[in-house]
Amino acid sequence: MPAEARPAPASANPARRALQVAGEASFLLLAAALPWSIAPITIAASLCAALTLALLLLRDERWPRTPVEWPALAWLAALLLATAFSEERGASLLKGLLPLLVPLAALHARDARRGARALAVLLGSSAAAAALGLSVFVLQGASFAQRARGPVGHYMTFAGQLLLPVTVAASVALVARGPR
Repeated sequence: MPAEARPAPASANPARRALQVAGEASFLLLAAALPWSIAPITIAASLCAALTLALLLLRDERWPRTPVEWPALAWLAALLLATAFSEERGASLLKGLLPLLVPLAALHARDARRGARALAVLLGSSAAAAALGLSVFVLQGASFAQRARGPVGHYMTFAGQLLLPVTVAASVALVARGPR
């Protein structure tokens, strides 16, 4: 193929490269925001999704296929049915977008180094959220009536949000070949 007919690499186009760097940074921001409250999670997820879609359109790539596609569609169908009877339809519909985090992560973690970096950011941010929640709990008297609420404000939500990175960390620890 002649040189002028070959597509230019992403690094040759400064705008495309800047968009790629912004997309990668937004994915790390999303990983950092996940253990915190819903507003930063939503902002980071929206930014990451918009930049990722722009990158996919510019690269003419396909959305990655994952094993959660059919369960995600079932989730969305059930959610649409539940939303039809919900008093807060807008808040209910936002939960339907959660399964989209899986292909978003699959797309951004294709490169093992980027995936490991995002995993380290997620686990580090989770450790910081846990430390903050437990510190506030201890400073307030550490009683059963008080309970650890963390940055999300409710003890059960805090526990649920921390349970997700704990399962990820346990899975990594089970398959890790080295101590790091």
